[in-house]
Amino acid sequence: MNGDDRELVTQQRVLQLFCEKLGYKYIGNLREQENSNIIEDRLKEYLLCQGYSTELCRRAINSLTA
Repeated sequence: MNGDDRELVTQQRVLQLFCEKLGYKYIGNLREQENSNIIEDRLKEYLLCQGYSTELCRRAINSLTA
């Protein structure tokens, strides 16, 4: 097993820990997509589901991405 293989095995173990033990939702490998700390569409959807107004969602996302 070379270094790359060990790295992939470790990444899979960490991913499994986050999903199974900590309840995180895996949204896939974003290597080929624009990858940022905030996925605006998903954040807006979440905030709206939590009862926040569209305007407040917009302002929150703007403050986080500015």
